[in-house]
Amino acid sequence: MKPLVVLITILEIILVSSANEENNFRLSLKGAQDVPIRGFLLGNHDSGNFPKDWKKWMQKQMDDRQTRMEKMTKVLDVMKGSDNAMMAKIEGLKQLLQNTQGKIESSLTAISKKVDSIQSSQGDKNGYIGCFQDDNSRHLKHRYQNLGNAITLAKCRENCKGYKYAGLQYSVQCFCGNQLVNSKYPKKPDSECNTKCRGEPSRACGGTWRNSIYTV
Repeated sequence: MKPLVVLITILEIILVSSANEENNFRLSLKGAQDVPIRGFLLGNHDSGNFPKDWKKWMQKQMDDRQTRMEKMTKVLDVMKGSDNAMMAKIEGLKQLLQNTQGKIESSLTAISKKVDSIQSSQGDKNGYIGCFQDDNSRHLKHRYQNLGNAITLAKCRENCKGYKYAGLQYSVQCFCGNQLVNSKYPKKPDSECNTKCRGEPSRACGGTWRNSIYTV
């Protein structure tokens, strides 16, 4: 019976390792909101080697864990015998396997949503986030400037130093702010930001009650 007990112990250690891994995911998730995507820690990935195709990488993590869980479950099934105490322990381990897998998958799903949110707030390589609805209460509420014919993205960003976001509107206006996500000011198709910046005609400069929003 000793080899069986040793194998059970090894499985318990593996499960503890999985549970610890799941805790790491949770810790990463809690710390993610104010961390740029370049520094977002996930498992053993540091800021220098975060996977580019993180969705494919995350799916692989889930698939690998599922495979490991299935193998462990099969081992437990093979170990079934007539010893009632041992059977109870095996069933307990199987239940722990299922619970651990469920928690890890839930955490990975939550992290996936959080990374989507972080990426959307980082913008593209030029810092462009998108075209957003506005009204007279203003989405970006600070340091308004009418930059007139001299308006460019660079000048609006200069005006918005100290804030997270710069909004270009109606060819000449510059707005600044720190809050991007607001149900009152949803993201709109880029085609609705259809006026050009007077000082930079190659760049869309919002539209009527529309902000072209960039990171500062």
